[in-house]
Amino acid sequence: MDPSSTIDNRKIASTVLERILPGVVVATKAPEYHHIIVSRWLAEHTASRESQKCSLIAWEDSINARLSGTGPRHLASLTLAVSFMVSADYVEATTLDYVWSLIQDAITDLTMAGVGYTPSRSAQGFLSLPLCSIIKDGNIDILFRLHVWMPDGQRGKPEVAIHSHQAFARSWTLHGEGTDVLYAVKPVVEYEEATHCAYAIGWNDGKSQSSKYATHQLSSMVVNTGKLMQAKHQASTIHRRGDTYTVPAAAYHTTVVQPQGLHATLFFFDASRGFVKDAGVLGPKDWSENTQLRDPAGITSSDLVELVSRARASKERIEVVQPETVSEPELVEACPPRRIDSLQRDASDVQVTQA
Repeated sequence: MDPSSTIDNRKIASTVLERILPGVVVATKAPEYHHIIVSRWLAEHTASRESQKCSLIAWEDSINARLSGTGPRHLASLTLAVSFMVSADYVEATTLDYVWSLIQDAITDLTMAGVGYTPSRSAQGFLSLPLCSIIKDGNIDILFRLHVWMPDGQRGKPEVAIHSHQAFARSWTLHGEGTDVLYAVKPVVEYEEATHCAYAIGWNDGKSQSSKYATHQLSSMVVNTGKLMQAKHQASTIHRRGDTYTVPAAAYHTTVVQPQGLHATLFFFDASRGFVKDAGVLGPKDWSENTQLRDPAGITSSDLVELVSRARASKERIEVVQPETVSEPELVEACPPRRIDSLQRDASDVQVTQA
């Protein structure tokens, strides 16, 4: 059987690729001349009415036939992968494998992205790699990222684990197991009733600290607003490879991943399906602020993607058994020991705050 016959054949409109391409360029810091080449190909491809809507395979065939340079070709393929995912809900396993292969090939091509395209460390402990970022008036319109919880024990500070998103979000699990924990949160008047305070978040892109979202950040800071909040556990749902789930805008949640587990997801923020300006973070009543540095400790974009691909291929849980030893050959190859050591230096087993 032709492998392509099992790939989702839904049509993707050229207008979707046209919208997503600039966001991929921003996210990956791709060279402008790559952007120009891909834009020209896209315009030529869609010159005829019959070519304005094509399947994944048909689009990729056109990319391979018309774009010769690896950088522009992979920029176009990454744009195609993101365009498909933002148009989908549930994605069948074979199709997700194909989409992931497009992402992997693009990110591991060092000519595709620009200088300084690296993962960043989230306040929740995972490494985040932006694949598409469209920001309007300082707010997220579309944001598509790879999230990877490394087997390094780093899971962020439990005191500020419960958070919400401004935009509606959808997640597709690529590997491993994570538990999405939802909370019912309401404001209260009495200090004794409150489990937390509401915190406002800001981002530092190296130029300024602002409440406007920055795609590429040096740090983020949450500041106690003094608003008393009460959080109660509402539901916990385990998600494994192939699963998808959504998080409404402003819904409070956190994701729990075992300290030595590897968990990877594609995460899509979509403001068109819900947006709340004042979504924030919950934190201790007696803290004033907390800063999260985004330093990935030497892990590169290529490292991160290759690690996920090896884990998906082996379908085995990767573990770090000893502080100075990496037991899985795949992890050693994907992330040199110096990087693992630096990641482990401050690692500790933490659990999510239970309100």
